[in-house]
Amino acid sequence: MERLRMTVVLAAVMLVSAMGRDCVAETPPQPRTYEVEEFAGWTVYAFDNASGFAFCVASAAAQDGIELIFSVDGDDNWRLALRNDDWSLSEGDTYDLRYAIDDAAPVVATGDAPGASMMRLELGGSETVEPFKRGKQLSVIAAKRTFRFDLAGSTRALGAARDCMARHTKGDRKSASEDPFATETSSNRTKKIEQRMIGGWTFDAMENTDGSDALCSITRSSDEGVQLLVTAMRSTHIWAIALDGRSQRWGLHKNQSYSVSYAIDDGAPVPASALAIAASTLVIPLGKTFDATDPLRGGGKIAVRAAAGTFSFTLDDSAAALDALSDCANRYLGFADAKSSDPKPAATKPTDVAAVEQSDATPDPLEAAVDQLLAIAGQLRMTRVVFANDPSAEGELRERLLRALRPLSEDSRQAKARAEIQVFLYERVATAMKTAPSDVLAKMVRFDRDIVRQLASEPEHCATFFKASGQGDFSFLSTSQRTAQGEIYADIVEAAILRPTAAVVNEDQAGRWLVQAYADQGFPVEDMSKLAEVSTLTDGQVCSVANEYMAAVASLGEERIGLLYRFIARDGGF
Repeated sequence: MERLRMTVVLAAVMLVSAMGRDCVAETPPQPRTYEVEEFAGWTVYAFDNASGFAFCVASAAAQDGIELIFSVDGDDNWRLALRNDDWSLSEGDTYDLRYAIDDAAPVVATGDAPGASMMRLELGGSETVEPFKRGKQLSVIAAKRTFRFDLAGSTRALGAARDCMARHTKGDRKSASEDPFATETSSNRTKKIEQRMIGGWTFDAMENTDGSDALCSITRSSDEGVQLLVTAMRSTHIWAIALDGRSQRWGLHKNQSYSVSYAIDDGAPVPASALAIAASTLVIPLGKTFDATDPLRGGGKIAVRAAAGTFSFTLDDSAAALDALSDCANRYLGFADAKSSDPKPAATKPTDVAAVEQSDATPDPLEAAVDQLLAIAGQLRMTRVVFANDPSAEGELRERLLRALRPLSEDSRQAKARAEIQVFLYERVATAMKTAPSDVLAKMVRFDRDIVRQLASEPEHCATFFKASGQGDFSFLSTSQRTAQGEIYADIVEAAILRPTAAVVNEDQAGRWLVQAYADQGFPVEDMSKLAEVSTLTDGQVCSVANEYMAAVASLGEERIGLLYRFIARDGGF
């Protein structure tokens, strides 16, 4: 399961690299302000940084010393912020707040502090700012205070900010055929492996350039231009359908759940919970096995009902498209359970009843062996936590073990079984890290820091521990260390179920925290670049890099560690 740590390392390098060399300076350069337009009480302008265009801003004149700011970036993501130069906020801290427009019901939100004088919250796509254009007064309730702002002139100012963004991103917007799951950071790291048309469906296979994740999908559009996708992703091992409403300019709140339903032909609507993974994309999980897509294979159409409306899609050619999707999942995602379905049963020979009875009477020795493996795995607290909170988990692990072990000889089954169980549990930890509370994530970081310190005199083992992919041999750790490691992972899974939290840090602040932590610990900031080069370094060099990195992260403190790791878990490729 040490692959978790390596993903954090690579994502941390990505964060700092995305910020450019400016992040290592003692005083980061201020963005360049230009194309300034003045309206009644509002100022609209563009921001540049060292990498070029950053975003456009509509700023209302300060009221009672507090400035109201709206910003929009090149991906049409809108944010609202309050700024007061007299404030002394802690960078990266989060704040619960509510805001209301005129007499509307208050909206509950979570903001963060990107600096000592600013509190900011994510709004979503362009539709989310429409109520601000129509309103007369905005009330923000935070820290037991209510701040009120006059919205006169907001229609013109917010429209000008959007026009500003459109001017600077003309020709750079993603086309509807590109990966709707890509984030601003991940889009530069995604490559297409395959793309072709299958009837009316577009088939795509994509992979991160670092090989950390891969996606298979089939896509088609509704008459309104909304896209339906059927997808499978390596990291989650989940088959899902998704709606991409970029053409409709949906304004969803990222990581928020929405109630939807879908119906195939004249069947009863199936209620579901959909997760917004972007301002215009909803994902509806179907299941862990390819069989979950079977209803799509035989149907004529599917209608998906969401808050934005009901969208209908023909399922013509779905059988051929799903066959291609299952083949992709087998080849690129490693889904051994992805098998093309045949809607027409094959002809069978007359059944020999006596032979069947004799066969049924003979127990399958592999099933008995798998039962024993499950009993052994069940002695681990980690496994007990997973089984207790997911009724389907034990059956899923049983099927995975049977599929993986059946083709192998008895001599090679033990090692394969251990690897399959490790991967199964790793997937649960990876998912749990996205919502685990800060205290358990900080406990894991401090444990890893202590381990690499203790292994400093054994560079080979130190490097192995730091670079491990989750299926390695850690027999060089003591029994007590391995037990403690398992307990920490169990704590993460259990805490994510009992005490989930959604708070994360923003990308820029995460990078600055890491840079500052290196500097505070007395480590050369440029050493962070070595994190992306561990495969080319000697064991001794890797161990040195590992000790610097783990010490720096552990020094961030409990709350910041949690915000950082949850951010990376969601957006960095776990």
